[in-house]
Amino acid sequence: RAQSLVGRRLSDHTTLTASPSTSTASLLVIAIGSHGNVLLPPRLDLPRDYPRGIASAARRLTPRTSTPVPLTGHHGPTVRMLLVRHGHAGTKEGWADDDRLRPLDARGRRQAKHLVGVIVPMDPTRLISSPHLRCLQTMEPVAEKSGLVVEEDLSLLPNAGTQAIDLIRALSSPDPPSSDPSSSHPSSAHRSPSSDPSRRIVVCTHGEVIGDVLAVLAREDGVRLSRRPPGLKGCVWVLDFHKGKVTTARYISPGR
Repeated sequence: RAQSLVGRRLSDHTTLTASPSTSTASLLVIAIGSHGNVLLPPRLDLPRDYPRGIASAARRLTPRTSTPVPLTGHHGPTVRMLLVRHGHAGTKEGWADDDRLRPLDARGRRQAKHLVGVIVPMDPTRLISSPHLRCLQTMEPVAEKSGLVVEEDLSLLPNAGTQAIDLIRALSSPDPPSSDPSSSHPSSAHRSPSSDPSRRIVVCTHGEVIGDVLAVLAREDGVRLSRRPPGLKGCVWVLDFHKGKVTTARYISPGR
């Protein structure tokens, strides 16, 4: 029962009834969910003989509304950025054609499908990707499920250098720049931002870029990383920004 609720947003009128046999782990699976969002409904019925400590903890986890609770402790608009490393795509040495056209392999396609269950429940508002085929293919299942269009950005290419961190900073700014009329190919940072003040932006790029970006964010913003970047192919780094600075960085392992 607990596993069936993971990743779902429950109705405001939903009531869960726990028995003395309900384990602490089951309650936490329901409460926290697989992506760090609190999923418990407003009401949780527990029997009188339920262990006091567990009952108290469960009720403290129960929000007054079924809206997912933000992971940051800050008030006001935030930007959540999902930094995705493209799925498995073989090796450069094993691909004789243009590396920009190197596609996902069977494992990478499975990882791309797995990302649907990771990203879509977070309700993304934009999808931005490196123009390389393996990155675009990684975003395809998410785009299909979410109904969003994948925006290509040259700042996310492997050799883009500091352009990538400039893009990340611009996208995570509380006031993104408006469209630049002088540019015939504006970057994603200069396109019209979502009207939602709490933006959720998915950025799919390469390991080299992710490593460089996270190194700069860790150094300049002081955020602690749970593992060494860039992470495995197909992974996701969930970055929460407040006033343009990273407040939390969470790593989600790729699918197999």
